[in-house]
Amino acid sequence: MSLITLAPAHEAAIADLDASLFERPFTADALASLFASPAFTGYALVDEAGDIMSYILMNQVLDEAEILSLGTARAEQAKGHACQLLNDTCAVLLERGVCRIYLDVAEANRPARALYARCGFVESGRRLGYYGTAPHRQDAIIMSKALKGIR
Repeated sequence: MSLITLAPAHEAAIADLDASLFERPFTADALASLFASPAFTGYALVDEAGDIMSYILMNQVLDEAEILSLGTARAEQAKGHACQLLNDTCAVLLERGVCRIYLDVAEANRPARALYARCGFVESGRRLGYYGTAPHRQDAIIMSKALKGIR
């Protein structure tokens, strides 16, 4: 397994994975726009054949990064790839001068919240009624992690 930096050549693979994992995946246009943004950064864990096992999409502005999406191929889930990817990504971001990383996650998404907590993220805020539509709205939990001193 190795960590790679995502590039536009990876858009189709990310689109396929995202569509297989999420109810509301990124569209091809949204991914193309994201990859073209100067703030975009993304990484993936790939196997020996170069296939993406887990990926992370982020925006980085100055010394902060925000996770936009994190996914692991269904056949690769529950093997520790997402946590390894988060830890490797945080180390790279620290080297790039990032001091803090943020994300938001649906309150009901307990597995994701547990993953982030295992990787050192803590709840730092809440967006009321952020996800879904009435009457099934749910809060977004904002989580963050300070990166100084993680080496």
